Amino acid sequence: AVGKSSLLNALFPHLSRETGGLSRKVDRGRHTTRHAELIVLDDFSGTVVDTPGFSFLEPESIEPGELGALYSDFEDHASRCRFNGCLHDKEPDCGVKEAVLKGIISEGRYQRYLTILKELQELKEKRYD
Repeated sequence: AVGKSSLLNALFPHLSRETGGLSRKVDRGRHTTRHAELIVLDDFSGTVVDTPGFSFLEPESIEPGELGALYSDFEDHASRCRFNGCLHDKEPDCGVKEAVLKGIISEGRYQRYLTILKELQELKEKRYD
């Protein structure tokens, strides 16, 4: 597990960003960055922002039917779906699922999509209960 500050240190050792070890309890990095900081990278004529991490994201503004459009690699294959509004989950004749089976779209990426889709569906149900 490597956090944002660790990546910055690896790329730009002179930054000497504070980092922490892994938490044995959850086997994840410990949050050491406490505030957002804009870092000017003179050597690269650019800037980067080091921000605190987060443990949970609740994307209330995304509807389940909009999620697939956020995956650019789904776009070409979604046009082959049998149904308009296909969620690329349980629908038959889904172009995205076909691309996953053929190895064109990563199985891991697709599984993460399904995890987020399920979370969005659950949030929507709670919102309208």
